[in-house]
Amino acid sequence: MRVDVFAVYNEISERDTRDRTVVAIDVLRATSTMITAVGNGAIKVIPVVEVDDAVAMMRTLDRKDALIAGERNAVPLPGFDLGNSPLEFTPEKVRGKTVVISTTNGTSALQAVKNANRVFIGAVINKTAVARAIMDSGEDVCIVCAGTGGRFSADDIYGAGAIIAALRTMGVSVECNDLGYVSELLYTSDRGRMNLISKMHHFGILLDLGMKDDIDYCFTEDLSGCVPVYSGGLIESSMAKNY
Repeated sequence: MRVDVFAVYNEISERDTRDRTVVAIDVLRATSTMITAVGNGAIKVIPVVEVDDAVAMMRTLDRKDALIAGERNAVPLPGFDLGNSPLEFTPEKVRGKTVVISTTNGTSALQAVKNANRVFIGAVINKTAVARAIMDSGEDVCIVCAGTGGRFSADDIYGAGAIIAALRTMGVSVECNDLGYVSELLYTSDRGRMNLISKMHHFGILLDLGMKDDIDYCFTEDLSGCVPVYSGGLIESSMAKNY
């Protein structure tokens, strides 16, 4: 199986993802949050790039059945129901709800891969489940990282490496592009220690904002067996699989 890793969504072209399975990753924190939301009973998650568009989307929905969530530069948006902390997306808040979400990086990454054959929502918290979903697909894989502000972000690369390592653990013969091999090396060398990841830019931003609990959650392996699928501009619980 071929697994190519792209450091930032804005580095890819349509030909990179055409006829391939894509795994979109924003470990800190958008995809971790989306996985949590669906796993805790949200019936739909609608990722929206622009804040104004998210607000406009909410006007088309029944307010009692929908929540609006999001952040910019890791800070929750004023007037929104939720930010982008996965810890906020509890069953009590999201079960049976549609969640409209706009984030700094993750929702743009999903927009960039919307024309792929299929798009799995991946993170460290569902790495093994995503690896099983990839195996089931039988297709070559493109792991697209959200990055931070349009630039490389090591937390996402670590997440990509976690998925590649999980595939190998399952006995899959994996060939990667250069970044795929590097991502696997980062994961296997730093797993359980976080010596390198903890020094990285995005990690430090969240620490400075007092979000250590979010970081701990997002780097806890296999909290969820849920693999949401992004299709037609949204993520529906009915399309998600549990592994």
